[in-house]
Amino acid sequence: MMRPWICQARLWFTRLFCLLLGMSMTCVQSYARQATSTADTMDLTIAVAGTPPFVVDTTDQTGISVEIWQDMASRLGWHYQTKYFDEVPQALQALQEGKVDMVVGPISITADRLQKFRFTQPYFSSSLSILSRADSPTLWQRISPFFSERFFAAVCVFLLILGGVGTLLWLAERAQCRAVPT
Repeated sequence: MMRPWICQARLWFTRLFCLLLGMSMTCVQSYARQATSTADTMDLTIAVAGTPPFVVDTTDQTGISVEIWQDMASRLGWHYQTKYFDEVPQALQALQEGKVDMVVGPISITADRLQKFRFTQPYFSSSLSILSRADSPTLWQRISPFFSERFFAAVCVFLLILGGVGTLLWLAERAQCRAVPT
């Protein structure tokens, strides 16, 4: 059986939790309403900069980044004007000077930029790739690495290590081999 004071403490903590949860939800809802109403009345100036496939055509307003922005702005009911820049650093400079409100495009997140600007979550991640010719190598191109100085040096070092270990094993076991009758 539970003690009565434990039941009362549980009931008290449950009521406190519900009260705090309700207060926090009310604060979040009022902040969201305020942010939405502020954005609805503002006319945003958006800088667009980048290269295909993120910004393909500035006259048709096509590209991955541009289309994501247009969809988000239409869902939120935001009104905006677009300014196009040739390069991302120019658009970031305009953002820092307050000439535009946001920049849309393929913008890499660096430590320096994180100190100056706020970013969304990245929706594209790239990695380093290696590109090579598609033609197949000749027989000589395939075996020529085996005739280099570095390869012969590595083989010599391997043989020295192998010979040293073999000699040590022979020295350690030769006394036992003499004791065994043949």
